Amino acid sequence: MTDQQTKDQFLYAGRADRGSPLLYVFGAAAAVAALFAGLALIDMLPAAVFDAWPGLHLFGYLFPVATILIATRLLHGRPMRSVLGPWPKGRQMILAVLAGLAAHGLITVLASGGEARPGAIFTDPVVARLALFLFAAYGAQVLAEEVLSRGYMLQGAARVWVRPVVAVAVSAVLFGLLHVPGYFLDGNAAEHGWLWKLVFHLPSAIVIGGIFGVWAVLGGNIWLPTLGHLMVNAGFLLINYGPQAENADGTFQVVILVLRPLSDIVVFGLFTLIMFPPRRQVWSPLIGQRPAESAA
Repeated sequence: MTDQQTKDQFLYAGRADRGSPLLYVFGAAAAVAALFAGLALIDMLPAAVFDAWPGLHLFGYLFPVATILIATRLLHGRPMRSVLGPWPKGRQMILAVLAGLAAHGLITVLASGGEARPGAIFTDPVVARLALFLFAAYGAQVLAEEVLSRGYMLQGAARVWVRPVVAVAVSAVLFGLLHVPGYFLDGNAAEHGWLWKLVFHLPSAIVIGGIFGVWAVLGGNIWLPTLGHLMVNAGFLLINYGPQAENADGTFQVVILVLRPLSDIVVFGLFTLIMFPPRRQVWSPLIGQRPAESAA
């Protein structure tokens, strides 16, 4: 099996499905329901547990991950691993991680006026352990979003639409819309107005979702976007506990709200061209029609 056939096997895994494509709607709805159920179960833990381990509720995102994997097997009749794809190449993994780090580094310098300096995450062992726990919690959240968006929904869209680029666009829009409920719960959005989130973060979430969709199609797996996405979310740890956190004022938060989405788009766009050079043979699987036959 060639490298391109392996990538097609991931994107067009839905061609081996049994039943109607509408089953993807049912599977996605079941995953969302599982998320709320998981969060409700975790919220039943004593308050003292959350005081000691903030971010614990994010592990509730493992429930939709399990739901999607089960739905892949029971609803669609294919292996659970087909929604994940193979492990990516080492060079691509490194670039995905560097992209997330570069995106955070740029916004940190912009927000700090070029005077970024170590915060508590680098000097306090207790804070460092807390940050490590939150990193794992963010990992659960990111895995759920990527399994749903760049795995399950992307494969479902690729089963319906002929051109992969359309499937990427559809999954990107759905990815952006999934973030809308959280905008009304975000502390910064509440302070500065939820319209800020809709104006700056919703479009960027759709664009970033599209970039991650390109990574999934051209890389043939969800692991590349998962790594990049994880490093983006991990950047919030450095924002909260790292440079400028101890004296972050309202101006800093406004910069984060406005410039972070733009910096993410610029950095991830540039790293996309490094990871997948702009050559026809590299990008043709995205802009062309689905192959007549794919190893599904």
